[in-house]
Amino acid sequence: MSKNEIDLSEFFNSIWISKSKIILITFVTVIISVLSKLNEKIPQTVFIAKTEIVPISTFDDYEYSSFNTFIMNQESPGMNSYYLKELGNKDVSLTINFQDNSIPKNKYLRQIDTKYLFELFIEKINQNELFIKGIKKFNIIKQEDFQNAKDFEAAVVKLASSVKIYSESDSENTQYIEFETTNKKTWEELLYFVESSANYEIKEYLKNNFRSFISSIERLNRYSIEDIELQISNNLEDEVIVSKLNKIKKSKEESRVIERLEYLFNSTPIIKSDNFSASKFNVQLTKYKKKKNGNYYSIKKVVIFSIILGILLGITYVMVATKLISRKNRDIIN
Repeated sequence: MSKNEIDLSEFFNSIWISKSKIILITFVTVIISVLSKLNEKIPQTVFIAKTEIVPISTFDDYEYSSFNTFIMNQESPGMNSYYLKELGNKDVSLTINFQDNSIPKNKYLRQIDTKYLFELFIEKINQNELFIKGIKKFNIIKQEDFQNAKDFEAAVVKLASSVKIYSESDSENTQYIEFETTNKKTWEELLYFVESSANYEIKEYLKNNFRSFISSIERLNRYSIEDIELQISNNLEDEVIVSKLNKIKKSKEESRVIERLEYLFNSTPIIKSDNFSASKFNVQLTKYKKKKNGNYYSIKKVVIFSIILGILLGITYVMVATKLISRKNRDIIN
C-alpha cells in the first residue's frame, strides 16, 4: 500500500472520528450567518411602474366644437382696403387702409382639440417641475437623510429626471410614463397630484392666453377706429367720403365678433367645468414589474452557503489538528 493511500485513509478516518466537531463548527457557522442576515437591513422591493397617458375622449373634444368652428370660419384679412370714392368718369379714386376687427392671425389662438390639449399636457409634465414638487410633498426623498439642503435638492432633481415619458409606437397619442418605486400607493398619489396640477396650470394658461388675445384685438380695434376718425377729420369737405367713413366706423364699433368669441370660449370646459382635463394618467391600470436585486440573498440561500462553509471550516480544522497531533507524537517518540 502506497503512502498516498495511507494518508487518504487516515484523512477520512480522522474526519469520521471528528465528525461531531465538524457538525458543531458547521452549526455555529450557520447560526452566526443567519443572525447576521436577520440583523441586516433588508432592501425594499423595487417596482418598475408603467402608466398610460390618456387623451380626452371624443365626447370631451366635442365640447370645443362651437368655439373651433367659429375660429375656423373667421376671415383673417389683416390690413383691409376700403374703396371710398370715384369722381365721375375720371380715373380717380380714394382708398384707405386700416386694421379690421376680425380675428387676426395669431399663432397663440388656435383650435382647442384633443391633439392640442395632449401636446400641452406632455409638454407640461416633461418640464419635471411638478414631479419635483410631488417628490417633496409625499416625502419620497426625506431631507433629514442629507447633510445639507443643496444635496437634498440635487437628489430630488435627479429622481424627478428619472421619470421616463415615451411612446411604444409611431403614434404620438399613445404615451407612457415609467418610474422605479418601492411604494405603489405613494407613486399613484404622486401621479394624481401631477395630473391635477398639470391640468390646472394648462387651464390657467389657456384662460390667460385668451384674455391676452382679446385685449390685443380690442386694442387693434381702437387703433383702427382712431385711424378712421383721422381720415374723417382730413376729409370734412367731402360729404361722400365722410359718410362712408362714418358707416365703416359704426360697423366697427357695433361689431360683435369679440363678444361672440368670448361667449363661445366661456362655453368650453376651460371656463364652465370644474373638472377640466387636458389629458389623464390611467392610474388604475398601472402595471408593476418587480426589479431583480442581485445583491440580496434569501435566508434559504444563506443557510445553504453557511453549511458548505461550516463543513469546509470543520474539515480544515480537523486536518490541521490531526497534523499537529501527529507531529507532536513523533517528537515525543524521537
